[in-house]
Amino acid sequence: MIFKPEKGTFKDNFILFDNGKFYLFAMYAKDGAPRDENGYRNVYLAVSDDGVHWEERGAVIEDAPFPIWAMAVHRAGGQFILNHGSFGADGKQNVIKQWASRDFLHWTYLGEERDVHPDFSQCGENARLDCMYVLHEEDGYYAFATGPQWLFYSKNGVDWQSLPTPRVEWGDYPPSPMPADEGIFEVAGCEKVGGRYYLVGGWFNYLGYPGYGDHVLSARSPKGPFSPCSPKYRLNGHSERWVCLWARFCRTPDELLVSSYMADGFSYECGSTWLPPLKKVLCGTNSISLGYWQGNESLKGDVLQVSASGFLPVSFAAGAVLAGGESVSLKTNTCRSSLCRLPTEICAAFSPCEEIAGGVVLEGELCFTSPSPRETDGAAGFYLPETEKGGTAMLVGTSGVLRIGHFFESNGAPVFVPEDESRTGIYATATRIEQGKKHAFRLFVRRNMFELYIDGVLAQTFNTAHEYPQAGAVPSGIGFAVENGCAEFSHLKMWKMSLEGGKGEGL
Repeated sequence: MIFKPEKGTFKDNFILFDNGKFYLFAMYAKDGAPRDENGYRNVYLAVSDDGVHWEERGAVIEDAPFPIWAMAVHRAGGQFILNHGSFGADGKQNVIKQWASRDFLHWTYLGEERDVHPDFSQCGENARLDCMYVLHEEDGYYAFATGPQWLFYSKNGVDWQSLPTPRVEWGDYPPSPMPADEGIFEVAGCEKVGGRYYLVGGWFNYLGYPGYGDHVLSARSPKGPFSPCSPKYRLNGHSERWVCLWARFCRTPDELLVSSYMADGFSYECGSTWLPPLKKVLCGTNSISLGYWQGNESLKGDVLQVSASGFLPVSFAAGAVLAGGESVSLKTNTCRSSLCRLPTEICAAFSPCEEIAGGVVLEGELCFTSPSPRETDGAAGFYLPETEKGGTAMLVGTSGVLRIGHFFESNGAPVFVPEDESRTGIYATATRIEQGKKHAFRLFVRRNMFELYIDGVLAQTFNTAHEYPQAGAVPSGIGFAVENGCAEFSHLKMWKMSLEGGKGEGL
């Protein structure tokens, strides 16, 4: 959303903070190269002083004689070690290769003698091994890799030995559906927070949802046993789509952050991949979630005037729109009890906004109420118009479900088709609002991509793509929506995204 290379394609990025700067590394395919093991033979680097504005350094490892897959970087002594997944002589993704550097720009391959291989005494001969996230503890270095045998140890951070694969106590959750030769998850990292170790990994077709999502296991020791973080098991990701993938830790002296990468198309196989804003790790009782990082305040550029009176009702969305001062109130014509299982009504309004292509930040408060004497399953949220006949709606419900989907007119009637949903009780994201309570919100929108926070907690990262393989339209405005009740959106403030200063697209 906020950065991608000016040329070529990056994927599976990793961000390291060192000596006051952020370093973004990623597997990289040059323009025109295939997006497979023949094209991803480079390491891309961008550098930032603030984690928001990035300057390209380009390919710092170029045209390697072997594929360069997902990677991570750690400090070991007076040098930095980059490790990445690759393919062995048998063509299988079962070897990790290591490079050393003292300046992040010049890298030396450490040779096959320093390659890391699976411990075949603990896994099958076709086992995957891909990319190690390295955690430096007092007694040495622990590395967490993708594969059925995924824990390694080193005294110096370079020479690795396998450790017994930690036990996972799944409890009420089923094991992920990864094949036996691929491991428990695509492991993305492990960090110690508040006396516990949190292991993050992603996969798809899990818990009844086809989309890719990151999940969190925790333990008292890096050696396990690990168990799912309940009830906040799913850290981010998507129920129906592959849009925002992987969650890589980035530790700074003051706080622990998470980076990921996202697609502007229907999935990461369509369109381009981007870097969304960094998130702050929020630690709860035996669980973590992702929150708004204050460093993203530097995304705010010039102030945009928000005129409540400039909000226009969506013609096909029933209801009343009242605007005055710096608040917008929406009310549906009817309000039905959730017990009736009747189609609910959605009312929406929007304000034209030409700046969305370059990016905007919208902040304010929302408050939902129901005029029904009985408890009503209602929702409030946001609407991004793409045509005169429809766009994308985000609805955060009082029942603990966040739905994102296509809201449009069909045969003269409004239709809402959810394309993604998050639920309280399994997601660590914001999924619920309370009746009568004011909730702070923050919405980033750039091109056809958007990211929503409720009360400082990540709700979702998504885009406006509705059909495969189209990328989705850039919204023509920014607006609000309410379902089955009334909602007031107040204290509205908006800024242009400030992304100037670099050489890459999106800077």
